[in-house]
Amino acid sequence: MKHLSIRLSGDEIKSFGAEFTKKQETEEKGKLVDFSPGQNYHWYDEIKKAQKFYKKFFGRTEFPNLQIPKHHRNINSIAYIFDDISEEDYRKAYAKEFGENQIFSSLVDSVEILEPIRPKNSYVIGYFDDPEVHLTNLSYNDALETDTLIMNTKEHLVAAFMRRYEKGDRYDEKKSTILSTVVGGKVRVMYLSKNGRMFPKYVDLNASSPVMGYRIVELA
Repeated sequence: MKHLSIRLSGDEIKSFGAEFTKKQETEEKGKLVDFSPGQNYHWYDEIKKAQKFYKKFFGRTEFPNLQIPKHHRNINSIAYIFDDISEEDYRKAYAKEFGENQIFSSLVDSVEILEPIRPKNSYVIGYFDDPEVHLTNLSYNDALETDTLIMNTKEHLVAAFMRRYEKGDRYDEKKSTILSTVVGGKVRVMYLSKNGRMFPKYVDLNASSPVMGYRIVELA
């Protein structure tokens, strides 16, 4: 994947770093996130959205200073994935906000094997925010063989939750996301019904489809 290079002079880097750090400190009590010159200032608005989201739904007022994926033209959004907030916690918060009929009863219904392995503690993903999936006609095994990092169930739920809260629409209104979670030798697929209800089905590890696909993610 090609990255979009942005060259800044030394003065521009100092200016951006100082400007955004000052803005952060003015808006919040204490500096929650280190906007290091040359990188994190690209994510200022996204980090503020994440802080607002987690404060509203989970009462979190402090953010750890986690490494953030590089900003480029194919990665325009980030999401914080906290180790102390479970899939079920997100499901309950989503159902409370949008209605119990908007999401299937439970995400945690079996022992799951996640591939590829994620960090053990909290981390940040970068992804392309779009209502449709991008990697259609790609099987789970294809992704593994090409070292393509794809969203797992928890990451997809966080991204979909944040998008619906912010923009009012939903992911996968025409297509479906094949998630990277493997349950019982099959891949979990996240479908969205006509009334907006999300629910899982399962496909073969080698299954591919022009109307289903994966969501690609990047780690720092």
